[in-house]
Amino acid sequence: MAHVVLEGRPEHGEASKHGRIRIIRRRRAHALNGVAREAGKLAVARSYRTGHTPMSDLTNAGDSFHTNAMIDNVLIAPDAACDARAALYANGNDLTDPLLSPIFGDMHGFPPTYLTTGTRDLLLSSTVRVHQKLRRAGVEAIIYVHEGMPHGAWNRDINAPETKEGFEELAKFFGLHLKE
Repeated sequence: MAHVVLEGRPEHGEASKHGRIRIIRRRRAHALNGVAREAGKLAVARSYRTGHTPMSDLTNAGDSFHTNAMIDNVLIAPDAACDARAALYANGNDLTDPLLSPIFGDMHGFPPTYLTTGTRDLLLSSTVRVHQKLRRAGVEAIIYVHEGMPHGAWNRDINAPETKEGFEELAKFFGLHLKE
């Protein structure tokens, strides 16, 4: 059985938060499935993931947190509202905990993954780093970078050529993998 997991809720501008949550859920499910498989109790279903610029690193490591500060007109800059929400979410816990910042966790066993970002996205570096980590873990991963786009902007206007192109690329990804 194949499951499709679309990450993010662009209507609320919360795609990065939900992308991080989906990665965390996948990590937890992977760990639980591994235990259950060993016990012979669970068949693991196949799934495919898409990430809309997941906020995968609450430590703000990565070049784009500095180069795209005040250029990304959605997230604006580090230490803005996004970081305040992240600090609230972390609740004083270590920001390198993989359950808070999935980039610090193991990504082996993840399903094929499609990530999107933009050249003006504050989370561009985080998305690139997730892509690299997935590839190093042997996971098929595709990253699509929209020219001149800030965080999540490619899917906000259904009439924008970038939206059409973005969804066409995403459809190709699903078309390739859902045939299996």
